[in-house]
Amino acid sequence: MKANISVPGYSDINNDNSWTHFQAHLSTLPSYSHRNQRSSMLVGRRSIQLLEESGEKEPKFVKFIINVYGKWGFWITRYAWPAMISCLVLSVLAIIKISLTPQGNNLEGYSPFEARSRIEYKKYLNFFSGRGLSVSTSLYIIAKDGNSMLRPSHLNDTIEVLHLAENNITLYDPVTRLNQSFNQFCNEFCNINEPVLQFY
Repeated sequence: MKANISVPGYSDINNDNSWTHFQAHLSTLPSYSHRNQRSSMLVGRRSIQLLEESGEKEPKFVKFIINVYGKWGFWITRYAWPAMISCLVLSVLAIIKISLTPQGNNLEGYSPFEARSRIEYKKYLNFFSGRGLSVSTSLYIIAKDGNSMLRPSHLNDTIEVLHLAENNITLYDPVTRLNQSFNQFCNEFCNINEPVLQFY
């Protein structure tokens, strides 16, 4: 007995022209050949069987993957609960480890060794004479009356403050265990004031 089910909008099913009926009667077509089916369209051992029937040879690596995943699938189905519990335990341990690990902001990240950003970052560090995170320190001098600083008296005061900052303010260097002034540990960045010293 054959049931005829009518589905609105799918008239091909009534005439037995659906994709399911086509697949059921596909092997009866005289011009059909399994040679047109590739292993990428099929899964598991069925792909090996079809390729053997068509005379093609399955790659050894594909056979190895199919066999390993087949055995792995049988093992998972046989020991389902231990597998799930072990996955949960590993996930909990990973979450604990991630939560307890200090997060660092690596500016270089996954960029290639010869990337332009790495070169620019090295130039940036050299400009500030730093081997780690660069920190710039600046002194801004403005006139009390709000007028220009290009007056001789104000430029004299600026040069005096510059000499005091470069020679009298020191920082401790843990490598050499000595106190160094700005002139000793600051190079390119401190040379930004050279025009004032040279031309005034």
